[in-house]
Amino acid sequence: MHIILVMVSIFINILLLNNNRYSIANDSVNLHEMELNFRSKEELNNVQIDDKVIGCTNAPHTIINYSSMSCPHCAEFMTKDFNLLKEKFIDTCKVRFVYREIPNNSAALMTASIAHCFYIRHNNINTYFDIIKIFFRTQRSWAMRYDPESVKEIMLLNGYNKEDIDYCLGNKTYINYIIEHGYEYQKVMDIRFTPLSVIDGNVMSQNISYDDINAIISKTAVKGAK
Repeated sequence: MHIILVMVSIFINILLLNNNRYSIANDSVNLHEMELNFRSKEELNNVQIDDKVIGCTNAPHTIINYSSMSCPHCAEFMTKDFNLLKEKFIDTCKVRFVYREIPNNSAALMTASIAHCFYIRHNNINTYFDIIKIFFRTQRSWAMRYDPESVKEIMLLNGYNKEDIDYCLGNKTYINYIIEHGYEYQKVMDIRFTPLSVIDGNVMSQNISYDDINAIISKTAVKGAK
């Protein structure tokens, strides 16, 4: 099963019903203090300037993946199917892959903000994807509770700099970014479960695997050859 109404009830209801505030540790975010200029669905079905993207810019196919760091099926896709997808389609310039985060609890928000922070500080998209895959691989050890020390230990064990970790951990600037964008994605795209994939502008109705993606892209290639 997908993470369906659980994600919506935890993330969106906290934002909307609790005076539009989302709390994490001793910090809090107020949506009314943000300038929430939502993009259209048509815009979000295409690559945006602030997206986390890997793959050739001229790739004929685009896959947009909406995910949550604490979602088990998201972890399964990103630790298994994604590796095959990258080898066969992304690295061969057939697919451009976009990852977008919709956190469904405080732990997911924390890890997503850390990955985003490292990406901004080092301007390296490979660093971003390396970090989210580390968190997905270790998901069972941190995803069910807000525990910065456990997350910090995971980062240290994987060779990341303590100064960077301390800076990124709980930094309000990056937390705000993840909340604002996650809220935009959920509202505009009407996302009710994760993971959700959009392939070439078409929203997939169920969690898709590498085999599903392979079939879709292969079918498109056959049609284009006729």
